[in-house]
Amino acid sequence: MATSAPGTVFNYSTLDSCVLGWALSSALGRNIADYTAERLWAPAGMEHDGYWLMQGPRGKQREFFGAGLNATLRDLGRFGQLMLNGGVANGTQVVPKAWVSESTDRGTPPAMYMYQWWGGQGARDFSALGQAGQTINVDPDNQTVIVILSYYYPEPPMGTQAPLLSAIKAALK
Repeated sequence: MATSAPGTVFNYSTLDSCVLGWALSSALGRNIADYTAERLWAPAGMEHDGYWLMQGPRGKQREFFGAGLNATLRDLGRFGQLMLNGGVANGTQVVPKAWVSESTDRGTPPAMYMYQWWGGQGARDFSALGQAGQTINVDPDNQTVIVILSYYYPEPPMGTQAPLLSAIKAALK
Protein backbone atom coordinates (compact mmCIF):
# COMPACT_ATOMS: atom_id res chain seq x y z
CA MET A 1 0.00 0.00 0.00
CA ALA A 2 1.39 3.41 -1.01
CA THR A 3 1.97 5.84 1.82
CA SER A 4 2.44 8.88 -0.43
CA ALA A 5 1.41 10.06 -3.89
CA PRO A 6 3.66 8.90 -6.77
CA GLY A 7 6.53 11.30 -7.43
CA THR A 8 6.35 13.05 -4.07
CA VAL A 9 8.73 10.98 -1.91
CA PHE A 10 12.00 9.34 -2.95
CA ASN A 11 12.49 5.77 -1.75
CA TYR A 12 15.37 3.82 -3.27
CA SER A 13 14.75 0.08 -3.18
CA THR A 14 17.05 -2.61 -4.52
CA LEU A 15 13.99 -4.83 -4.63
CA ASP A 16 12.54 -2.58 -7.36
CA SER A 17 15.57 -3.34 -9.54
CA CYS A 18 15.13 -7.06 -8.84
CA VAL A 19 11.46 -6.94 -9.85
CA LEU A 20 12.33 -4.98 -13.01
CA GLY A 21 14.91 -7.63 -13.97
CA TRP A 22 12.53 -10.51 -13.23
CA ALA A 23 9.80 -8.85 -15.31
CA LEU A 24 12.19 -8.36 -18.25
CA SER A 25 13.46 -11.93 -18.03
CA SER A 26 9.89 -13.26 -17.92
CA ALA A 27 8.82 -11.09 -20.87
CA LEU A 28 11.81 -12.26 -22.92
CA GLY A 29 11.42 -15.90 -21.89
CA ARG A 30 15.17 -16.18 -21.32
CA ASN A 31 17.85 -15.19 -18.87
CA ILE A 32 19.20 -11.66 -18.88
CA ALA A 33 22.85 -12.75 -19.01
CA ASP A 34 22.46 -14.32 -22.45
CA TYR A 35 20.26 -11.47 -23.68
CA THR A 36 22.76 -8.85 -22.46
CA ALA A 37 25.68 -10.68 -24.07
CA GLU A 38 23.87 -10.91 -27.41
CA ARG A 39 22.16 -7.52 -27.59
CA LEU A 40 24.55 -5.23 -25.70
CA TRP A 41 27.91 -6.74 -24.83
CA ALA A 42 28.89 -8.13 -28.26
CA PRO A 43 27.59 -5.20 -30.38
CA ALA A 44 29.26 -2.68 -28.03
CA GLY A 45 32.62 -4.42 -28.53
CA MET A 46 33.29 -5.45 -24.95
CA GLU A 47 36.61 -7.27 -24.56
CA HIS A 48 35.62 -9.68 -21.80
CA ASP A 49 32.51 -11.49 -20.71
CA GLY A 50 30.50 -9.77 -18.04
CA TYR A 51 28.75 -11.93 -15.50
CA TRP A 52 25.95 -11.74 -12.98
CA LEU A 53 25.97 -12.86 -9.39
CA MET A 54 23.32 -15.51 -8.97
CA GLN A 55 20.72 -15.86 -6.25
CA GLY A 56 18.38 -18.64 -5.26
CA PRO A 57 18.69 -22.36 -4.64
CA ARG A 58 20.80 -24.51 -6.97
CA GLY A 59 18.94 -25.36 -10.14
CA LYS A 60 16.58 -22.42 -9.71
CA GLN A 61 19.08 -19.58 -9.64
CA ARG A 62 18.60 -16.33 -11.46
CA GLU A 63 20.67 -13.20 -11.90
CA PHE A 64 20.74 -10.82 -8.92
CA PHE A 65 19.45 -7.73 -10.68
CA GLY A 66 19.77 -5.50 -7.63
CA ALA A 67 23.57 -5.37 -7.61
CA GLY A 68 24.97 -8.34 -9.46
CA LEU A 69 26.53 -7.26 -12.78
CA ASN A 70 30.31 -7.65 -12.90
CA ALA A 71 32.66 -6.47 -15.63
CA THR A 72 36.22 -5.26 -16.17
CA LEU A 73 37.14 -1.61 -15.71
CA ARG A 74 37.64 -1.11 -19.45
CA ASP A 75 34.31 -2.70 -20.35
CA LEU A 76 32.51 -0.56 -17.76
CA GLY A 77 34.23 2.40 -19.42
CA ARG A 78 33.00 1.21 -22.82
CA PHE A 79 29.47 1.06 -21.39
CA GLY A 80 29.81 4.64 -20.15
CA GLN A 81 31.21 5.69 -23.54
CA LEU A 82 28.26 3.98 -25.25
CA MET A 83 25.90 6.16 -23.20
CA LEU A 84 28.03 9.29 -23.80
CA ASN A 85 27.84 8.60 -27.55
CA GLY A 86 24.05 8.40 -27.57
CA GLY A 87 23.98 4.59 -27.74
CA VAL A 88 26.54 4.27 -30.56
CA ALA A 89 29.57 1.96 -30.34
CA ASN A 90 31.94 1.20 -33.19
CA GLY A 91 29.67 3.05 -35.62
CA THR A 92 26.61 0.95 -34.69
CA GLN A 93 23.50 2.16 -32.89
CA VAL A 94 23.48 -0.45 -30.10
CA VAL A 95 20.98 1.27 -27.78
CA PRO A 96 18.23 3.48 -29.28
CA LYS A 97 19.28 7.14 -29.12
CA ALA A 98 15.82 8.19 -27.91
CA TRP A 99 16.08 5.80 -24.95
CA VAL A 100 19.55 7.06 -24.03
CA SER A 101 18.25 10.63 -24.10
CA GLU A 102 15.11 9.86 -22.10
CA SER A 103 16.91 7.70 -19.55
CA THR A 104 19.58 10.30 -18.82
CA ASP A 105 17.49 13.50 -18.91
CA ARG A 106 17.07 14.55 -15.31
CA GLY A 107 14.21 16.93 -16.08
CA THR A 108 13.21 20.16 -14.38
CA PRO A 109 13.60 20.22 -11.47
CA PRO A 110 16.41 17.68 -11.77
CA ALA A 111 15.53 14.20 -10.56
CA MET A 112 18.14 12.46 -8.44
CA TYR A 113 17.39 8.96 -9.77
CA MET A 114 15.69 7.74 -12.94
CA TYR A 115 15.99 4.69 -15.21
CA GLN A 116 18.69 3.19 -12.98
CA TRP A 117 20.90 6.29 -13.37
CA TRP A 118 21.77 8.70 -10.56
CA GLY A 119 21.98 12.42 -11.30
CA GLY A 120 25.43 13.91 -10.93
CA GLN A 121 26.84 17.17 -9.71
CA GLY A 122 26.59 19.00 -13.03
CA ALA A 123 23.59 19.92 -15.10
CA ARG A 124 23.70 16.86 -17.35
CA ASP A 125 26.07 14.28 -15.85
CA PHE A 126 24.78 10.95 -14.58
CA SER A 127 26.19 7.88 -12.85
CA ALA A 128 25.67 4.20 -12.37
CA LEU A 129 26.46 3.62 -8.71
CA GLY A 130 27.12 0.05 -7.75
CA GLN A 131 27.55 -1.76 -4.51
CA ALA A 132 30.57 -0.85 -2.36
CA GLY A 133 31.50 2.26 -4.36
CA GLN A 134 31.62 0.96 -7.95
CA THR A 135 30.91 3.94 -10.24
CA ILE A 136 30.48 4.81 -13.89
CA ASN A 137 30.18 8.59 -14.22
CA VAL A 138 29.25 10.07 -17.60
CA ASP A 139 29.73 13.82 -18.08
CA PRO A 140 28.41 14.97 -21.49
CA ASP A 141 29.46 18.60 -20.93
CA ASN A 142 33.12 17.59 -20.52
CA GLN A 143 32.94 14.52 -22.80
CA THR A 144 34.36 12.29 -20.07
CA VAL A 145 33.63 8.88 -18.63
CA ILE A 146 35.09 8.04 -15.22
CA VAL A 147 35.03 4.49 -13.87
CA ILE A 148 35.87 3.80 -10.25
CA LEU A 149 36.40 0.26 -9.01
CA SER A 150 36.49 0.12 -5.23
CA TYR A 151 35.46 -1.85 -2.23
CA TYR A 152 34.09 -0.41 0.96
CA TYR A 153 33.17 -2.71 3.79
CA PRO A 154 30.47 -2.89 4.88
CA GLU A 155 29.25 0.40 3.36
CA PRO A 156 30.99 3.41 1.77
CA PRO A 157 31.52 6.29 4.16
CA MET A 158 28.72 8.81 3.65
CA GLY A 159 29.54 11.50 1.10
CA THR A 160 32.60 9.75 -0.36
CA GLN A 161 31.66 9.62 -4.06
CA ALA A 162 30.91 13.32 -4.74
CA PRO A 163 34.27 14.68 -3.49
CA LEU A 164 36.16 11.90 -5.26
CA LEU A 165 34.43 12.60 -8.60
CA SER A 166 35.00 16.35 -8.13
CA ALA A 167 38.71 15.80 -7.54
CA ILE A 168 39.04 13.57 -10.62
CA LYS A 169 37.14 16.07 -12.80
CA ALA A 170 39.28 18.94 -11.52
CA ALA A 171 42.41 16.99 -12.45
CA LEU A 172 41.08 16.51 -15.99
CA LYS A 173 40.71 20.24 -16.64
